[in-house]
Amino acid sequence: MSQLVFASELENIKLIDDFITRLKKHYQIDPPKFVDIRLSIMEAVNNAIIHGNQLDASKMVIISEKVVDDYLVVQIEDQGRGFDPSAVQDPTSKLDLSLPGGRGIHLMRHLTDKVDFIKNGQSVVLRFKL
Repeated sequence: MSQLVFASELENIKLIDDFITRLKKHYQIDPPKFVDIRLSIMEAVNNAIIHGNQLDASKMVIISEKVVDDYLVVQIEDQGRGFDPSAVQDPTSKLDLSLPGGRGIHLMRHLTDKVDFIKNGQSVVLRFKL
């Protein structure tokens, strides 16, 4: 299990990319699966920085990973107020296609084997079959 803790600043995205690349090498993830994993984690991290912690550099984002029953489990947690994921509109509906944002959760739900929102939406748990 490894963990990465960093301040909610967009320039810290490089740290996340390095973290994800290490996962690829460590677990020997094939390129197509790696694309899904990378995009899902980056979406969750962006949501944590921008929406959860509202770009407040004094608030941290914590990423941890482990393998459970042949699944890579990645948890991304922020220190924001949380949110109700069921209240997020489907971005593929005609009403929402013109709105900016709102596609990250939709992408995560389609690119992972399972996604859960816990701690009142302050934490997202992504699961990928290895």
